[in-house]
Amino acid sequence: MYQYMSVQNKLRAIALRMEGYSYSEIMNQLPVSKSTLSGWLKHIQLTSQQEDLLRQKITARSTLGRAHAATTNRRKRAEREAMVLKRARDVFDLQQNDPFFCFGISMYWAEGGKKSSMFQFMNSDPRIIKLMIRWIETYMNASKEKDLFFRLYIHDAYAHENREEFWAKYLDISMGRFKKTIYKPTSHLVKRGPEYMGCMRIEAYNINFFYMVREWQNMLANKLSMR
Repeated sequence: MYQYMSVQNKLRAIALRMEGYSYSEIMNQLPVSKSTLSGWLKHIQLTSQQEDLLRQKITARSTLGRAHAATTNRRKRAEREAMVLKRARDVFDLQQNDPFFCFGISMYWAEGGKKSSMFQFMNSDPRIIKLMIRWIETYMNASKEKDLFFRLYIHDAYAHENREEFWAKYLDISMGRFKKTIYKPTSHLVKRGPEYMGCMRIEAYNINFFYMVREWQNMLANKLSMR
């Protein structure tokens, strides 16, 4: 009986292969391993039409798989964003009367990045940068040595003065958190002054930071508009 079933499966496998079925499609219909199937079908020569049909099926499955994966990724991304926004609203409800909390939102609103979906804040005042770091750590449950990166923008006249060391010491951050400094060309022959340290940009690659601060901005605007 087993031998009879094996022969029947082999004949069925050959017939399906001749119709342009792939190994995976045949295995979905027959209780047979891939190694056994390979042995049965290794001498089967497909016509050009059958090969075209097989390629079309493979392409269709691949396209369907990519579409399914894209749909799944969009759904998961939407779910993650919804969770982040809920957390942002919870924090706002708790901290909305805290002046420091509202200060940070307002500062980011004025000086924060607006052209990309990434948390970026830039200012030339070291005190403002230090306050914004403390604000991020306080309300976003972040760490400046784990979640934040820093990039200095300064005129090329200061290229050899190592202003990065000043910022690292003042902000109490390791040099390893600094990205490559951007030197801006200038036509001025006279430096702006010894107190000028360039502009420091705070960067956070975790997109949740951007989602949170954007939601806080919307909630603060709504709160103020109702007064």
